[in-house]
Amino acid sequence: MTSASVEGLAVDWIGDKLYWIDAMHDAIYIGDLRSGRKVKIIDKNLDSPRAIVVSHTEGYMYWTDWGRTPKIERARLDGTERKVFIDNGIQFPNGLALDESEQKLYWAGKDANQYGIIEVVSLDGLNRTVIFYRSGYHPFSLDIFQDFVYWSDWEKRAVLRLNKSEGGGDEVIVGDLNKPMGLKILHRRKETQGINPCEEGNGECEHLCVYLPFHERGRCFCEDSFKLNENGKTCDKHQGRGRNQVKAKQPHRSLPDRTAREDSLVASRRNFVVFT
Repeated sequence: MTSASVEGLAVDWIGDKLYWIDAMHDAIYIGDLRSGRKVKIIDKNLDSPRAIVVSHTEGYMYWTDWGRTPKIERARLDGTERKVFIDNGIQFPNGLALDESEQKLYWAGKDANQYGIIEVVSLDGLNRTVIFYRSGYHPFSLDIFQDFVYWSDWEKRAVLRLNKSEGGGDEVIVGDLNKPMGLKILHRRKETQGINPCEEGNGECEHLCVYLPFHERGRCFCEDSFKLNENGKTCDKHQGRGRNQVKAKQPHRSLPDRTAREDSLVASRRNFVVFT
């Protein structure tokens, strides 16, 4: 899978799919982690999309857009039911993170006064709260693990953390970084479980089968330049681009079990920071 200028990345580990933002073409793609096939799922009315996350429990993807009309949008994992989630009082949204255990969405960036800001809202759109607001900071990417919000900061040139409930002072986890960019925390405690209807036989889809929570069947997509046939499963070569829809069945799955240490390990390589 290749793309011109990748910004945000999000993994659907139940459905074995990778979601990403192509900033050069202002588009959102889905890629199959097994076959390498990809499809452009959203490419209309995107200005400057940046970060993206997926909710396995709700079946939505959320993304930030810091263009002329800054906002956070959401859509189903298959690109349907798209809507603006947050668009008031938001200026330069960069980082985005989901706390699925508490059903909350966090975002970070700068406000109109150039202050660093981190906010949180429930996934029903209620209880929006500012948990961090200070000058001299520029949060870029963030993630959530247990009681803390972790973020990379361009002005502090560091990875910091803050208690998500109590607030208070921030703590430097890794310092002396050169404009730290992406940050992800990997731990099996973060891996929600679910049923993947695309597991067996790729959901009878020729190209991509997209997992949707609460559905017994997946949805078939064809790669760009292909179109979905009337049977809703197979694909034919097409000069335009293909879209989709279909169904499948299957048992329960999550990421393969792997050895995981209880203590978090911080690894920094170039400008990418990973917590495992």
